[in-house]
Amino acid sequence: MQDIHKNKGFSLIEFVLIFLIMGIVFTISTRVVNNVLSGYKYQATIKEMLQLKKALIGDENIIKGKQRVDFGYIGSQANFPNFSDISGYFATTDYQKDAWNTNYNYNNGAATVVVTSYGKNGASGGSGYDEDIVISINKDLYKKNHVYLMIYDIRGNILRGRTTWGDSKYQIQSIDLTRISDGLNNTFTPLASNNTYLYELSDVIVGVYNVCVNIADGTGASTKDWRPYLDVDDDPTDGSFTQKCVIYPQGSNRTQLLVVRLPGAVNGVFLDE
Repeated sequence: MQDIHKNKGFSLIEFVLIFLIMGIVFTISTRVVNNVLSGYKYQATIKEMLQLKKALIGDENIIKGKQRVDFGYIGSQANFPNFSDISGYFATTDYQKDAWNTNYNYNNGAATVVVTSYGKNGASGGSGYDEDIVISINKDLYKKNHVYLMIYDIRGNILRGRTTWGDSKYQIQSIDLTRISDGLNNTFTPLASNNTYLYELSDVIVGVYNVCVNIADGTGASTKDWRPYLDVDDDPTDGSFTQKCVIYPQGSNRTQLLVVRLPGAVNGVFLDE
C-alpha cells in the first residue's frame, strides 16, 4: 500500500525554475533600488548646485524693507571667486563634489561662470541620470549695470547740475554711490552736461549701496539760504544726504532709475532701452 504521507522532493526542473524566478526578482529589485538611488542623487545634486548659485550671486528671496539684501559673493567682494573661495558662503564643507562624489567642473570664464556636474557616469554627455547638470551665470548681469539717478528736494524741486539752479537755491556738488559691504565707490556724472537733471553710472556691480548727495550753496545765485529747503537727516550743518539703495542684476541693456527724494529714495524702477 502506498504511503500518502511520504514527502515528495523537488525535481531538478522545479529547482531551476525557483532559482530563475529568484534571479529575476533580484534583478528587478536591484534595478528599482538603483533607479531610486540615482534619482535621489540627481535631485540632491541639483539642490546643491542651486545652493552653489546662491553662494555666488545671492538669494533674491531674502528681502528686508521690501528690497533684496542678499547678493552672495559677488555682492560683497566685487568679483566672482575661485571655487575654494566661497566656503564661507556655503553651509557644508563638501560642496565641491556632487552626490556621486565627483568633483564639479567650475569654469570662471571671461563672460560666464559655469558649474557642471557630469551626472551618474562622471563623464561629459549622456542621457537620463548620466546627463550633465549645468548652471550658467552671465557675469554682465552682475557687473555691468546701468544706473540713472534723479534727485528732488523736500519741496519737489528737481536738483540739476552745477550751473543751473532752476527753482532750487543750491547745486549738486557730487553724488557718490558706495557699496556698504566693501566700500566700493562710484561717482555719478551728468548724463549730457552740467545743466542736466539726470545723472548716470555704468558698469555698476550689484549690491546694497549708500547714495550720498553732496550739495553746495548757491552763492551769487540767490541771497536766500539754501539749507531750509533741505530735510537733512544726519547733519543739518553740512550739505550731505545719505540714503540706502539697491542695485539689481539687470545688465547694461536695461537701465535702473533711482529717484532720490530728500530725505528718501525710491528704488526698483527700470527703463528698457
